[in-house]
Amino acid sequence: MPGLSEEQKTVLEWWYVEEQIRVSRAIAHHLTEQITTVEARHTRRYARAARSRRVRRLTPTPPG
Repeated sequence: MPGLSEEQKTVLEWWYVEEQIRVSRAIAHHLTEQITTVEARHTRRYARAARSRRVRRLTPTPPG
């Protein structure tokens, strides 16, 4: 970059690297939260479906 000293270039490059690391961590954190939320939702849905199947299986049907 014209007009900058080597020290200024180094500082700018390190700032950029640190900023990229910060953004990457924020994205990873967000993705982890989203995956955890979806997994919990699927776990609850599966548990509800399994419970419903057990109830249907154990509920006697009226004589027909």
